[in-house]
Amino acid sequence: MLQTGSRPTLRGSQAPVTQHPLVSIVTPSLNQGRFIRDAIESVFRQSYPRVELIVVDAVSRDETPEILAEYADRLTAVVEPDHGQSHAINKGFRRARGEIVSWLNCDDMLLPEAVQNVVETFARDGALGIVYGDGYLIDTKAGERCLFKAGPMNIWKLVHVSQFLLQPAAFFRRNVLDEIGYVDESLHWAMDWDLMIRAAKRFRTAYVPLPLAEQRVYDTTKTATGGRRRFRELVRIMRAHGEYRYPPAYFLYGADTYEMMLMRALERWMPQIASSATTRLRAIVRNVAERVKLGALSDGWYWDRWVTTRARFQFHREGRALALCGTLPEVFPVLRGQAIDALVDGRVAVRQSLEFGKFRILIPVEPGPRLVDVELRSPKFFVPRRRGLNEDRRKLCYLLDSIEWIP
Repeated sequence: MLQTGSRPTLRGSQAPVTQHPLVSIVTPSLNQGRFIRDAIESVFRQSYPRVELIVVDAVSRDETPEILAEYADRLTAVVEPDHGQSHAINKGFRRARGEIVSWLNCDDMLLPEAVQNVVETFARDGALGIVYGDGYLIDTKAGERCLFKAGPMNIWKLVHVSQFLLQPAAFFRRNVLDEIGYVDESLHWAMDWDLMIRAAKRFRTAYVPLPLAEQRVYDTTKTATGGRRRFRELVRIMRAHGEYRYPPAYFLYGADTYEMMLMRALERWMPQIASSATTRLRAIVRNVAERVKLGALSDGWYWDRWVTTRARFQFHREGRALALCGTLPEVFPVLRGQAIDALVDGRVAVRQSLEFGKFRILIPVEPGPRLVDVELRSPKFFVPRRRGLNEDRRKLCYLLDSIEWIP
């Protein structure tokens, strides 16, 4: 999900660890010569010195071989046919010597301090399995940037709503892959989503609220051209890992997929129609898609700190209670008498009335399985669009700054 503002934090306990591990970056490659030099240079520009780069190339027929030859003494190149991107990534992981691993597609780039920030985060907590951060979405010329805010880990959102992490900004301890398995080679579009779900369910994660990578977005990427086949793969993943046949992700990704397909159909079938008619049709398609996505949007805790009438969370059980810290803004009188029902593993743990201003609510969490489910429900809300404030159609209840474990 593309987000453009700051996001509150989820905090857990940490155990200091001191180490200077080797970091392995795997780059799958096939006929991306126009981008691969930028990807390679972004790895070599890292401020952290212990980085190895493994490029797994499926015998490219463009300028890629010449570029790889230029860097022959600085990287490992594996040039041989493969069975697709997932297979290439796994070949690289098996050759990797690092304690920390990631993959960087050859049309993406790392920012110079990325690996340093990741290593420092891992070093502060030996129990961490995954570290990830924010990034930028860029065009083919890297001329335009759009900030991508990932936000703190919420396993419920990751499984049921979207892959809200930027793939090149995610790093794993090697032992995580050894335990959960590598990339699923039967997947061609969403192997990163599947891998992150499997890892997040088993291991603790840490979010670095800094841009770590740049990911290119353009019309001919696999994601943009996957169409129905990509959507079917996404449905397969969401149903394999989640508990619903039609989770929010089904409608979010479905709306995106069919909006894109309809837009391209309009361009292909109706080029002769007056631009005003085409513009109206585009607006109708876009409006329908946005309404579908709004109905399924998010886990209920938005990037701008607002919470809707029902918010869902799942994370590792790390303490005896959770502290919710937030604000009920008095500039919205309709929220007077607001309350929060907090359910833990399906049972009401706290019912708390709110006064205007800051609040802090403690939610007791009993011992139990590794993962804990938390749901927040509130009855009062306002819709900014209905009050003439802006075009925002969300139901907004209160502002939530953080969810923090109490040991």
